[in-house]
Amino acid sequence: MHQNNIQIYQHLHDFHEVKESNFKKLLVVISITTLTMAAEIMIWDDF
Repeated sequence: MHQNNIQIYQHLHDFHEVKESNFKKLLVVISITTLTMAAEIMIWDDF
């Protein structure tokens, strides 16, 4: 029984880490997209 609880805990911990890394990737993608859009707007303003 105790062993089973440890396995469940480890599984939840792994899931949390995966979720966190996916969230960080999403943040990176959002910031890159925002920067790209901002850069394009600045470039268009120059013309």
